[in-house]
Amino acid sequence: MMPPENHTEAANRLRAAQKVLLVSHRKPDGDTLGANIAIHLLLKSLGKETTLACIDVPSSRFGFLPEIEKFVQRFNYNDYDLIVICDAGDSKMTGFHELYPEFLSKSVPILNIDHHVSNDNFGTWNVVDPGKAAAALIVYHLLTHVNVALTKEMALALMA
Repeated sequence: MMPPENHTEAANRLRAAQKVLLVSHRKPDGDTLGANIAIHLLLKSLGKETTLACIDVPSSRFGFLPEIEKFVQRFNYNDYDLIVICDAGDSKMTGFHELYPEFLSKSVPILNIDHHVSNDNFGTWNVVDPGKAAAALIVYHLLTHVNVALTKEMALALMA
């Protein structure tokens, strides 16, 4: 289990950011998509600007997820003050380092949220708990530290 201070620090970073890039791993599954969508909905409720990004277009089988159509494959890296990467077991799983060589340079800080034992702690801040079955569980605990009510849409995303 991750120490509560890791969740508190991550929650503070999310609150402080104004423009956040939320990144899912290539060949996205429900965990990476749902975790990022839940954070997107949370940040949107706080008046933050967000972009959902995945190098691969999410499968139509995830069409039930709120705002799934908002995922983009291209973005301007320098437009953001925080990058959040959910459910990427190592730094290369997003594939964006191939399009944007500076992507993992941390010139834009990275919040790495993951549950894989293989995670190489590539973030500026890392909330990695291999004891959790899914990144969405970590995100759920993180949301409780931001003190925003969990909505039906956030819960649906986390359950994906």
